[in-house]
Amino acid sequence: MGSPDELRARARDLFTNWRASDAPLPRQLALALRNRARALARGCCGHPGQPGC
Repeated sequence: MGSPDELRARARDLFTNWRASDAPLPRQLALALRNRARALARGCCGHPGQPGC
């Protein structure tokens, strides 16, 4: 997985990306679900800056 510092940084990025998005809430939820599923399968969602990434 990673060190505790890496996990904190990833969690911080996830929430920062969520707050910075100007997409409507349903779109943010869809992006977050898609990006988390991709990240679980590949290790990275490939969409930095989007909700859930």
